[in-house]
Amino acid sequence: MQLFDTTLNSPVENVALDETLLMCAEQHNGALDCLRVWEPKQYAVVMGRSGKIEEEINLPACQQDGVAVLRRASGGGTVLTGPGCLMYALVLNLDQHPQFHDNQNCHDTILSELIGILAPLDVHCQIQGFSDLVYQNRKVSGNSLRRTRSHVLYHGTLLCQFDLEKISRYLTIPPRKPDYRNNRPHLDFVANIDYSVEQLKQALIQHWAPSAKNGDVPQQQLNKLLDSKYQDPHWYTP
Repeated sequence: MQLFDTTLNSPVENVALDETLLMCAEQHNGALDCLRVWEPKQYAVVMGRSGKIEEEINLPACQQDGVAVLRRASGGGTVLTGPGCLMYALVLNLDQHPQFHDNQNCHDTILSELIGILAPLDVHCQIQGFSDLVYQNRKVSGNSLRRTRSHVLYHGTLLCQFDLEKISRYLTIPPRKPDYRNNRPHLDFVANIDYSVEQLKQALIQHWAPSAKNGDVPQQQLNKLLDSKYQDPHWYTP
């Protein structure tokens, strides 16, 4: 497994890099899995592939505060990222992990690994909804996936030192809600894990134990994807 302990300068570059790693693995038929861990430097709203700005985002507040509104390649709901939120991404070869051809199996398997990572820290989570990790009945992690012919990208968030009040400012209550939410407002629904970003990052690295040192960003492929998709206004209004 290749490690990418890599945070880029801008929110759009960071969101695009996950898909870039997936595309590079697909194009080169790479058998080497990779783990990316990073912490955003700025706040950004990130929609799922089919998310709708008018239903999920307080756009005037984002514009007033200069918070970028982005769209990722995977499905799932809209999230607010920023300092204090650990982001992780796995790119896995489907020949080596054939069970991940099934979406729910992929969610359940990787989230169960995350549960195992957090348990020694006395953070005992459960899987709720479709792909949430819940601690003491509050969401601490949201996750989503994107699968290509030969690989799957699985990525998500771990809230640990995040300013939770900002979620209510920039996100609306989503139209699709898991049953366990029970119509709770954001501040009653989400929570931080009581560890630092660095502590959780090291726990993930120790668990997946990447054997290859920190990889170089595939800058040419990243720039191409930024030009063709992530910096195209049409990508944000499907």
